[in-house]
Amino acid sequence: MNAHARRARFGDFELDAESGTLLRQGRRVRLQPQPLRVLALLAERAGEVVSRDDIRRAIWDEATFVEFDQGPNYCIRQIRQALNDDAVKPAFVETLKKRGYIFGATVAPGPSNDTFAFTKTISHRNLFQVTLPP
Repeated sequence: MNAHARRARFGDFELDAESGTLLRQGRRVRLQPQPLRVLALLAERAGEVVSRDDIRRAIWDEATFVEFDQGPNYCIRQIRQALNDDAVKPAFVETLKKRGYIFGATVAPGPSNDTFAFTKTISHRNLFQVTLPP
């Protein structure tokens, strides 16, 4: 996540990308480092399509060999499990066939982060509003 979005809240969750923690109602949710980094990327770009190639570039460097189809798939499965999300009726991570993924929840600043707010108004139809403080 960028400097403006290191902590974010969505639903019952709080994500702190800097410390690598995901909390649900104040309790830590276990999520491995790579899926957590993918979740941070998706939350940072909430409302935008994030391609599988975007994920690969953000998470794995050029020198790292990952079974490309399996690496992102594994991360998305782990994220959905941690968020108790459903691939068929997603509340958080929606798969857009042949395009990538979109984080479809409202993302707001976490405590101690008043520099970033993002409000998504409806599903993945790219209708959203970004609010930055003056």
